[in-house]
Amino acid sequence: PETRLLLLGDSTVRYQFDALLSWLRRTGATVRCKPAKPPTWSDPMLAESAYDNLPVDCSSPTRGALLGARMLNLLPGAGARGAAQFYDEMFAPAGPSGVVVLSAGPWYGVKRRKKSPTEAAAELQADFAALQRLACARGAAWPRLLWREQLPQHFEGGGAYKGKVTKACAPLGAADAAAVYERSSAPLLATVRAAAAGGCARPLGWIPAFWPLVG
Repeated sequence: PETRLLLLGDSTVRYQFDALLSWLRRTGATVRCKPAKPPTWSDPMLAESAYDNLPVDCSSPTRGALLGARMLNLLPGAGARGAAQFYDEMFAPAGPSGVVVLSAGPWYGVKRRKKSPTEAAAELQADFAALQRLACARGAAWPRLLWREQLPQHFEGGGAYKGKVTKACAPLGAADAAAVYERSSAPLLATVRAAAAGGCARPLGWIPAFWPLVG
């Protein structure tokens, strides 16, 4: 059977996709890639890339695998018109039997939507809850969705982007990293658990930031 895997997220997710392709090629697998054209959204920052991480679809006939990568910096706003269709089209390459790994952090909410870190985290929680409700409604028509935890990043002043960076990188202590996790990731996990407890047939799966690419 053909394996279909689609990775959606910021540059850190794309790095994982590139690492997966490199591993496949090192095993001797044939991998062919071509540009892809994902659906568009009214806010171009939702899928823009500053690192030339263009959307791509790759196939490996020797492994029977179809792999894809798309940028996803923000989730469509909760209740936004057209969000369901956007997700339908974005997830389509994986098909109902495939797997989609996705992640979007609050950093772009601060940058694009001019929010404070606390406001951006709250907005992400609302957008994520809307995605979870759609996943429950779509059920088996959608691929299996796995949410990849966001990475605490090395922004100065505690690891959270606050709208202005004067240093390229700053040390991040364990306490600050834990605080960023509690603000950005823990509430999303609570949403998934609540959906499962409420009888949702398709609660999102959950994987750590450094999930194993290969077994």
